[in-house]
Amino acid sequence: MDINDYRIALGLHDFSTTSYLIRRLSNVTIHPEFGQPASVSNDIAILTLSETVRLTKKVQLACLPERSVYPGQLCVVTGWGVTEGKRNLF
Repeated sequence: MDINDYRIALGLHDFSTTSYLIRRLSNVTIHPEFGQPASVSNDIAILTLSETVRLTKKVQLACLPERSVYPGQLCVVTGWGVTEGKRNLF
């Protein structure tokens, strides 16, 4: 995976709009057990952006739980994106 091949769109939820920010990646940390056969349990990564981002109505921080989460505790992460095919959404 070459991080220079990727751009991150921030504040984009409607592909017909032009009011969003584009940032490059400086690092990607993929879960070490990602890609294990027949499992999506570790389908997660941390993306580090190359520049700081100003928060807006459409660009906000991810909310973390108020209570402690312990190693090994089951949790759920949600998001959206392409789940099939290799088409370009832009």
